[in-house]
Amino acid sequence: MTNMPVNSAILGLFLCGIWLFYFYGANLTASWFGFFTFDSSELPIVTVYALYVPIFIMFMVKSKGLNFFNRILMPCLSLAGCVFMIIAAWFAHGMAVVAFLIVFFVVMVFSALISHRSETVNK
Repeated sequence: MTNMPVNSAILGLFLCGIWLFYFYGANLTASWFGFFTFDSSELPIVTVYALYVPIFIMFMVKSKGLNFFNRILMPCLSLAGCVFMIIAAWFAHGMAVVAFLIVFFVVMVFSALISHRSETVNK
């Protein structure tokens, strides 16, 4: 017994199916999605690099007990790597980055609404 909730497993399988459908329609055939065609295997990873930026900045602000190397130099080099990845994605994919960010924003807003609704129900 895995103790995994069945509804969660079904939802996860459904979302994986949607992502597979999108990947096939956008990358393995002639594009089915017009403007919203992007590399669904690379751009989400670059989004994670963008999300690292505030983490590194807050680390530098709050880690007052560390030396210069660990508090300033290494996070700045990490920030430079993140910025490089973001710029490289923009040059490699162009307007597909905008299409991905629109989809990303819609999914995040939808998720926030569901999360807010579940919080109010559980109170």
